[in-house]
Amino acid sequence: MDQLKNAQNMLFSNANEWMRMARSFTGMYESAWEQLMQNNLRMADQWSSLVVDYNKANQDCGRSSSVCPPEPKCPPHCLAEIHREASPGEIIVVPFSIKNTCGKSRTYQIGIRPLVDEQGKPTPAQPSLDTSQISLEPGQAITVKMTLNLQEGFNRGETYSANIVIREDKVNQNVCFTLKMVSLNSTIEVRPLDEKHYLMRWSSWQDHFYCEQQPGRRAGDQG
Repeated sequence: MDQLKNAQNMLFSNANEWMRMARSFTGMYESAWEQLMQNNLRMADQWSSLVVDYNKANQDCGRSSSVCPPEPKCPPHCLAEIHREASPGEIIVVPFSIKNTCGKSRTYQIGIRPLVDEQGKPTPAQPSLDTSQISLEPGQAITVKMTLNLQEGFNRGETYSANIVIREDKVNQNVCFTLKMVSLNSTIEVRPLDEKHYLMRWSSWQDHFYCEQQPGRRAGDQG
C-alpha cells in the first residue's frame, strides 16, 4: 500500500514538473516571438524612412543645391522630319531652317548621309547641301537648301530616305528626310488664243465720217 502511494506521489510530482517546464517553454517561445515582431517593426520603420529620404533626394535632383549623379541622355533620333513627294525627271530643292535656341553663339557642321532606297541601297544621284557650316547668334535662324536631281535611277512608287546631320562638337543631331516617288502628272496643254480677237472693237459712225474741205483750203487751217 505504501509503495502504491509512493508511486502516485512520484507520478504527480513528475507531472507537475512537466507542466512547469511546458509553461516555461511556452513563456520563452512567446517572449522570443514578441522580440522578433518588435525587431521586424523597427526594421520596417527604418526601411520606410530610407525610402522617404531616397524619394526626397530624387525629387531634389536638378536643383542647384542638390548633388545627384548625372543621368545619361541622348538627343531624339529626329530633330525634325521632312516628307517630300516628287516625280522621276524632276530637280527638287528642299529648304529647311536651323535656329540657335541655346542662348550663346554656336557654329554647326552640316552634312548628309547617303540617300538609300527601302533595301538600303544608295541611289545613283545623291543630294547636296548649299553649305557645310553655319554660325548662328542666339535666336538667329538660317535657311539651308538641299538639291536633288531625279533624272535617272528613281522609280515610281518607291520611297527613299536620308539623314541630314547637324553637329556642333561631338553629338550628331539628325533631320530625317523621306522622299516618295509618285506618278508623273499628265502634261498640261496650253493653247494661246488669237490676239486679233482682242484687238477687234465696234466702230461708231464718227469713225467713218470725213468733213469736206472748202476749195483752196488746206487741212489744218483755221477760220
